Amino acid sequence: MFKFLVGCLVLQVLESIDQWDASAEANFKLLESDALLAPRLSTVEEHGDGVLYAVGGSSDFVEQEVLPCVRYLRGLSSGLRFALMGERRLVSENRELQEFFEIVTIYEDVATMARKFVDPRVRVKSIKAYAMWLAPFERFIWLDFDSRPCSGDFAAKLFTELESRDVDALLHNQWPAHQSLLS
Repeated sequence: MFKFLVGCLVLQVLESIDQWDASAEANFKLLESDALLAPRLSTVEEHGDGVLYAVGGSSDFVEQEVLPCVRYLRGLSSGLRFALMGERRLVSENRELQEFFEIVTIYEDVATMARKFVDPRVRVKSIKAYAMWLAPFERFIWLDFDSRPCSGDFAAKLFTELESRDVDALLHNQWPAHQSLLS
């Protein structure tokens, strides 16, 4: 399941198969290695519901996307628990992230093999995959930082709706490359 998840996220980087290059090939070769699989850490306890985010990439991204989202979420007064997986340099240099997220996992501490991804775009996607794989919640909603929930009770409403339909996951088919996964 984990390799499938990484593969799906890697496909987001490629809008079409025409973009396949040596970098994409090198990254997919890593998927063949069992060393990529992060063991479920015994210290990861799954409790309750929460919202999960991941951050990788540049400090500019943190300033332009992540911090405005965090400031927006503070205003929701949702009572939700929020968790973050991120690259050490991005999390450690930002007190606002450390204070907002109840649970913070440092990517480099759990994903030693995945850090070998050659393409930085793929590394960022692998951070998302590891965040989902090691999520500290029994049930969670994954959001990107460009998502803004409409109300503080958005998670409760979404979980109730999914339960009423006996559905475990809801995916957004945003990228053309995802279509091949559905057939």
